[in-house]
Amino acid sequence: MESANSYVLCHHFEQPMHTSALFICDRCGQVTERTTEGVEETLQKLAQEAGFALRHSVVEAHGLCAGCVEVEACDSKHDCAEHDHSIAIKKK
Repeated sequence: MESANSYVLCHHFEQPMHTSALFICDRCGQVTERTTEGVEETLQKLAQEAGFALRHSVVEAHGLCAGCVEVEACDSKHDCAEHDHSIAIKKK
């Protein structure tokens, strides 16, 4: 992950040159990888139009994972027994 200056193990061993979409939670740091059907073709087309020979691409998106969305939506942050409210959202 370039934005975090770190590495994440890719589980798509059968497709070593695929385009990945990495969804990075800015609160807990969880990283979820998804395939990018349709995105790869668009990137290839844009690269061709720019005269660029695309070899590999990774899409990184920052936000909150489902668990952290739930924590942030909690109305009782000061007396909540269900969630860990001690983790702050990382500022960019």
